[in-house]
Amino acid sequence: MHAPSDTWMRWAPWLVALAAVLAWLPPLGLHGYWFPDEPDVALPVLEMLARGDWIVPTANGQPWLDYPPLTYWGGIFWSQLLGSTAFALRLTPLLGGAVFLLSTASIARRVAGPTAAWQAALLAVATPLVWMMATTLQVDMPFAGAQAAGFALYLAGDARQGARAWLLRAAAFACFGVAILAKGPLGLLLPGFILTLWHAWNREWLRILWLAPLALVSLAVAALWYAPLVQRLGADYVGHELWLQNFDRFGTTTRGHGGKGPFYYLTGLWGDLGPWTLLLPPALWYAWRQRAQRGARLLGLWFVVSFVFLSLASTKRTVYLLPAYPAILALTGCWIASQRESRWLRNSLLIVAGFFALAAVALAAWSWSPLAAMPRVAPILSALHLPSVALAVLFAGGAAAIGLGVRRGELAQAVRGAAAALLLVFTAAMWLVMPVVDRIHSYHSPAAWVSARSLGSGPIGFFYPGMEARKRAGWLCYLNGRRLEFFADAASAQAWLQAEPSRVIVSDPKNAPPVPGSRVANAWTIGEQDWVALVRESFSPE
Repeated sequence: MHAPSDTWMRWAPWLVALAAVLAWLPPLGLHGYWFPDEPDVALPVLEMLARGDWIVPTANGQPWLDYPPLTYWGGIFWSQLLGSTAFALRLTPLLGGAVFLLSTASIARRVAGPTAAWQAALLAVATPLVWMMATTLQVDMPFAGAQAAGFALYLAGDARQGARAWLLRAAAFACFGVAILAKGPLGLLLPGFILTLWHAWNREWLRILWLAPLALVSLAVAALWYAPLVQRLGADYVGHELWLQNFDRFGTTTRGHGGKGPFYYLTGLWGDLGPWTLLLPPALWYAWRQRAQRGARLLGLWFVVSFVFLSLASTKRTVYLLPAYPAILALTGCWIASQRESRWLRNSLLIVAGFFALAAVALAAWSWSPLAAMPRVAPILSALHLPSVALAVLFAGGAAAIGLGVRRGELAQAVRGAAAALLLVFTAAMWLVMPVVDRIHSYHSPAAWVSARSLGSGPIGFFYPGMEARKRAGWLCYLNGRRLEFFADAASAQAWLQAEPSRVIVSDPKNAPPVPGSRVANAWTIGEQDWVALVRESFSPE
């Protein structure tokens, strides 16, 4: 029979995951789909749901294979139960975040015991990127959660013998197949490469050979979608899109996010990993010192190989590194659990406490800063006085909790204080800050105006030369099934507008000059983007 402390440690990660879900679930739907990423996921869900089609994702009625369908499927499923709202569509990333957290804790427990699992769960729930991706309608958290579950199951199988071991390994590769359905072939290729290197380091050559038949499990899971997709769209089209969205992005930036140097991910860690970035060096040093331990060796390879591979790719975004976060969070949890006293940990926590204190002061005093007087942001900032005070109190409380733990020499308690403070800050931001920011960030009201004043059910014009593909989805999510018709030049836009008096064109006053024979009927600023609605000069859309 387990002692009470052992029972508590066993269930502690589950309680952390439950706390995060309960904190972040209610405010999931308090703001709209935020450009640029959320509309790219929301729009295919809404169009597939309207057609009753689970196979071919579309955007503006055209096939849209930027992402595989896992997050779309989740959105369709929850929408059928709860309605097609932002709340329902964001449930899948939140569940992916819970799997991510529990898998991270499970891996840490395999490596260094239940205390490490408890610490790793706390670190995960208090990591800015983890919170953002678990509460945002994007494909990255389901992708990272599926990979983390795969590694956790594979490591569990590594500790067993016989049929149960192979069942766990097959389940792990089934998870990698789910990762393919979340974001593409990298869901299998990168874990397969990491496991190959791990077994090679362990000189387990037969295990390497067994990875090939296990990969068939992943491919079988992925084929549940790719096979009917090829039947619908053809092998040439699907193959071309697969190449562009995955392999082409590594060497070029045809459809990627280029222009970033090889050290891009180092600079992004501070914002995404948050205060735990200070613990990255000792965590990696822990992995090296414990390299004789199989689990620590796997975690070190997992993070380093992912980091190097993604740094070599031509297209980069900080969120792409998210699938490697379970490795570093588990290693950091293991390192903290091994420390009764660490000068590095103590000093890092004092730095975090200082940052929390500065954040509290800045939030309490921002209304006297020049930022509060800027005409473009002053109206929205005036509504953030109360949320700023609430966040300031939370940061101040976190600073006090960390300082008290350090003073008593209870560094693990100080880590818990920091994690609790950040969990509360994230939750308060969802309840108090995001709905306010949504007033200037959402396309909902402008799209409703455009849709209501475009008589009939025909398309709505869109004139933004060279920018159609990047700017369209934020509007489409709120046009009630209407589509956009794109124009590359003012003459074609003018001809379309003159053909029917009730037509409306959405444009940008800076990059698209007024279409001849038109006038501006309305104008908006959404985030940092200015928009205008153009109508025929003689038409009054009232």
